[in-house]
Amino acid sequence: MSPSFGRRLLLTGVCRWWPDRPAPTTRGFIRKNPVPVPRRWSEPARRSSLIVVVLPTLPALVSILALTVGETEIFTAVATAPSQAPPAPRPCSAPEYRQFDFWLGEWNVLQAGKTAGINRITPLLGGCAVREDWKGVSGLTGTSLNMWDSARKRWTQTWVDDKGNILFLVGGLQGPKMVLEGDTPDGKGGTVKNRITWTPLPAGPRQIWETSKDGKTWETAFDGSYEPVRK
Repeated sequence: MSPSFGRRLLLTGVCRWWPDRPAPTTRGFIRKNPVPVPRRWSEPARRSSLIVVVLPTLPALVSILALTVGETEIFTAVATAPSQAPPAPRPCSAPEYRQFDFWLGEWNVLQAGKTAGINRITPLLGGCAVREDWKGVSGLTGTSLNMWDSARKRWTQTWVDDKGNILFLVGGLQGPKMVLEGDTPDGKGGTVKNRITWTPLPAGPRQIWETSKDGKTWETAFDGSYEPVRK
């Protein structure tokens, strides 16, 4: 099929074919009217002979387009189509955000075999943070917000309670244990160093709070064993 014939086929959908030219050989493209053809045709007879166009199949249409606009333009357009960007990762999906998950749950906290209080630990902000809600048998209530600081590569805890106390701790995993440390004023112009260690155990976490004035000698301020609240 000649390029000019292909252009006429695409633009008009119907074209005239002069019988003194070779008929296109592509099967399924054109069908001539079943009219007896004289040896020599007059001009009116030629004009009355029409070619009926049959819609081509998709591979044949691509061949026609290649004749009219060129194969390079067709396949270059397909190859240069923009690819879909991969989806962005979910916020707080890094494994470090899951390091404190062993603390999650509602726990009965025992000190020296006696109930010291109830501690409810829940995920917060779609798993970006961990919240602690403490209710002690002594009447003390407090809350802490815990989060992995991806910029500084450490865990942080901010504790506040109904007695006006504030405690800032930073740290991270040391082996299987979560260890957080921070200083508080001692009320005499000095500071007290605080170190809290959470250890994951099969029955439930164990929490030990230690204090020191010089960072060398440590005293245990609290040693609590966690067991799940029975409902």
